[in-house]
Amino acid sequence: MSRARGKKTKMRQITKGEDKEKYLLEAFEKLAESDILVHARLTIEEEFKRFTAHLEKVLKPNQMIFENVESRIKGVDSFREKIYRKDYVRSWTVYDDVEHNKTTIKKNLPDLIGFRITCFFWSDEKSIYDELLLLYDWFVTLLQTIFFGL
Repeated sequence: MSRARGKKTKMRQITKGEDKEKYLLEAFEKLAESDILVHARLTIEEEFKRFTAHLEKVLKPNQMIFENVESRIKGVDSFREKIYRKDYVRSWTVYDDVEHNKTTIKKNLPDLIGFRITCFFWSDEKSIYDELLLLYDWFVTLLQTIFFGL
């Protein structure tokens, strides 16, 4: 429940598809601009700098297995397309409460923040993936703490 002028107000569940899109887009736009999301993305970028330095130490001098590392926060147009393609408009519970809807998006959208490591060869993906798992199991927990307060 949210508070308005000291009174408790009950959140109203939104059931109509077009209205759900409107409320989800409003929440997504606020979330995409939020400090917590920007902080999470910057944290990921800093860790990838460390990861790149780690790879340079553990790989052989002639073994340059990646080309580029990129990160991004999902854009509004991509979000709009995805909530229909994955049927989130129908399956997510949406309310007339921005904070509730932001939490729904954070918990259920698997690629809100994304990163990409571009490899020279397909076979290099496994090597990088194995190193990521080895080094960053703890990092997933850290991001969950930053993002969800777990």
